[in-house]
Amino acid sequence: MFTEAGIDVRAWFMRNNATLKTRLLREALLTRVFILCAYGDDVITFMYAVNQLGLNNGDYAFITLDYLDMAQTLNLNESEWVSKASIFGGILDISIDVKPEQPEYKEFIRNIKSLDDGSHGYLMSYQHFIHAALLADAILLYAVAVNATIANNVSPHDGQNVAYHLYGTRVQGISGEIHIRSDGIRNTPFLLHNIRNSTYHMIARSRLGSDKLEFFPNVTIYWPGGGTKIPTGYPECGWDGSLCHNNDIYITIGVSLVFVLLIFIIVVYVLYRRRRMENDLLHRMDWKIPSSRLQIRELKLLSDRSFKSLGGKSGSSCAISTKTDASNGTMLSLSGQIFTQVAVLDGQLVAIKPIHKACVAVTKDVIMEINQIRNLKYKTINQLIGACVEPQKISLIATYCAKGSLQDVLQNDNIKLDWIFKVSFISDIVRGMTFLHDSPVECHGRLKSSNVLVDNHWCCKIDDISMPFFRAAESTTVLGQYQQNCKKLWTAPEILRDPKAYIRGSRKGDVYSFALILQEIILRTGPYGNEATDPEEIIERVKFGECPPYRPHVPNGLVPDVVTDIMRNCWEENPTARPSFQMIGEIVRKKVNKGKTTNIIDQMIHMLSNYADHLEDLVADRTKQLEDEQRKTDELLCRMLPATIANDLKQGNTVEPENYEACTVFFSDIVGFTTLAASSSPLEIVEFLNDLYTCFDTIIDLYDVYKVETIGDAYMVASGLPVRNGNRHAGEIATMALDLLASMSIFTIKHRPDKTLQLRTGMHSGPVAAGVVGQKMPRYCLFGDTVNYASRMESSGLALRIHVSPECKGVLDELGGFHLESRGEVTMKGKGTISTFFLVGKDGFYKELPSLELQAPLSQHTFK
Repeated sequence: MFTEAGIDVRAWFMRNNATLKTRLLREALLTRVFILCAYGDDVITFMYAVNQLGLNNGDYAFITLDYLDMAQTLNLNESEWVSKASIFGGILDISIDVKPEQPEYKEFIRNIKSLDDGSHGYLMSYQHFIHAALLADAILLYAVAVNATIANNVSPHDGQNVAYHLYGTRVQGISGEIHIRSDGIRNTPFLLHNIRNSTYHMIARSRLGSDKLEFFPNVTIYWPGGGTKIPTGYPECGWDGSLCHNNDIYITIGVSLVFVLLIFIIVVYVLYRRRRMENDLLHRMDWKIPSSRLQIRELKLLSDRSFKSLGGKSGSSCAISTKTDASNGTMLSLSGQIFTQVAVLDGQLVAIKPIHKACVAVTKDVIMEINQIRNLKYKTINQLIGACVEPQKISLIATYCAKGSLQDVLQNDNIKLDWIFKVSFISDIVRGMTFLHDSPVECHGRLKSSNVLVDNHWCCKIDDISMPFFRAAESTTVLGQYQQNCKKLWTAPEILRDPKAYIRGSRKGDVYSFALILQEIILRTGPYGNEATDPEEIIERVKFGECPPYRPHVPNGLVPDVVTDIMRNCWEENPTARPSFQMIGEIVRKKVNKGKTTNIIDQMIHMLSNYADHLEDLVADRTKQLEDEQRKTDELLCRMLPATIANDLKQGNTVEPENYEACTVFFSDIVGFTTLAASSSPLEIVEFLNDLYTCFDTIIDLYDVYKVETIGDAYMVASGLPVRNGNRHAGEIATMALDLLASMSIFTIKHRPDKTLQLRTGMHSGPVAAGVVGQKMPRYCLFGDTVNYASRMESSGLALRIHVSPECKGVLDELGGFHLESRGEVTMKGKGTISTFFLVGKDGFYKELPSLELQAPLSQHTFK
């Protein structure tokens, strides 16, 4: 579609850029999925135009077919084009699942290599071998069909007859089993990869004969643009825009702004937490242990029943232990047994690991590194206690594990390990590495069987995590070249090729190391079994990247196939094809353990652990119940008294009465309540008042007010106490009163739904004295003329009106925005004639108030 024979594609693209973009824009209006049946520069040209047009925004999906050499193509003159991630990020690639481990394929590759001497100007790559195998399979299928045609006395020159004899064919080909169905379609296993950050991530595969993809667990698919949301099959507004309305853009903008603000707050909070944690780690120096606190004991045998060096077994590839001076704390090997330096620190037995360097500069990076590892508190992580940084005494101090390392246990023929023990070892390592990979440390970097320790309960614990800053410039002359090579046998090929790029190691590198540990557990030998190959030669073959890759030979049938599959997947040459420890843990838990333990020791420990966990859960549950009850008590107390007063009483403090110079008091009652009560039963009145005051309580929670009390149908609220709020008290009470009055329009009396409830309210501002009265059922009471004045404002008011005193009006005028109208002069007991006002509204208050047509005459005050 985008290739012209004999024309340079990049030059063609530069000349026809506008044409290609026009075609792309036209197609983008009609589809959301693009399948690219092309290779090499054609795909680059197409995706470059996609990026220029901004179609890599997550709305479109792009699928390529068998494009595994994409990265190599991009490396050609990459500066002329855009980066790999910006062009190919989010592409899905479908390729045939070839089985390189089967003997037919290996024999075929050896034959091809014997013919490919590089005389044609290039050497065949891994992909070329796969394509050659597929071509050989096609020729094999044709040969099978021709032979079947001849055997049936049919002319092999008739293409239709030859094709007919292919139907239902099943043969073993170079790339795997070949199956042609009765309808002429070939059953082929496929792999689905997701390209992100210029690397391939396997996300799904199909089995032979299955028409469904099996997605790997816990795999996230990234689409063009970097998002994880699956592109929709049609535009958000539809193909013709009919699904969107004009006001949707404002809703979208509003939601987007809220979302951006929420993300901003979360990011700031996460950064603050991270910064605080880093500062915490940088200021913790309790890891420094002076040598005077270490009571060094004589070199002792860790476990004479379970320790043997790698060289203790005949035919093992190498022995790591070496005889050195015991006075400086190094390891010592005598007669195949391993000794280590131990000491007593504050009554605890600890292991000392010497670091072969003269001194350590305690820098910010060193402090952060040590504290991060010390913070790893998990049952399958060996606890790092601290370090000694005195000159010539540099060492790490960790928890002592009496049975030594997993390597020593596996190499000791006197220890009989059944399958339950091996599964337990595998499960412990997987759990520990899963926790480690999810922690700030991120990876181990030095994982090998000698760094997996075994405690008294036969539990494996991950130890000796990589510390590049603390161990920088450590001397390697203690071990010879042969033993240094032995330590690299667990190292992943990509790290062997470029160790400086992986100074701390990598997660995928840890997975590769785990595969070698699995091999050791299965065979109970050193890495690469009992092969007599020199370690240096093994490392070079792994580093070179043979095809197929050089790996240990593990016979089938020794362990369940699922364990062998895990091992082989973990040592894949391509790091992205290796599973994560979380995925490995799921497989081990579901397909290997199956939730069962049959070993007596394991079962006993498991039962004790479950019992302890049950007790912890029981205590936690009872504690939570106690906390819930305490919270309910506190809430009840805070409903009876102001929160500040309640807290003082709970702490045993005496609450003294207090004068408040400025506050506002509100009273309300129900017009015609006596008539209503006379015509209703007591239970109906109780239910009615409960519904009404529950409605009122919900409303006043929105304002800075305090509910003082309710007596019958009277409702009393105050603002400005017990916490002073300046002159806002009148505004809070006024707005609350409008809200309460508006609720009358929607409130329904259950037993008298035909009647309309009428509320009469009054409010006044002035000084008040307040304090707690009583010890049994204490109440927070208000005293003073302001309370009496507010009560008279209510009793002299009108139904569905908010009666306001002149003092309160003065405060509301200062605040501004409140609408009041004069009622005229009113005669009050003890006050004489006063000019009062009605509150009728407020700027920004849009709730509908009840109609005054329902208002009862002041002379009647009856319920209507």
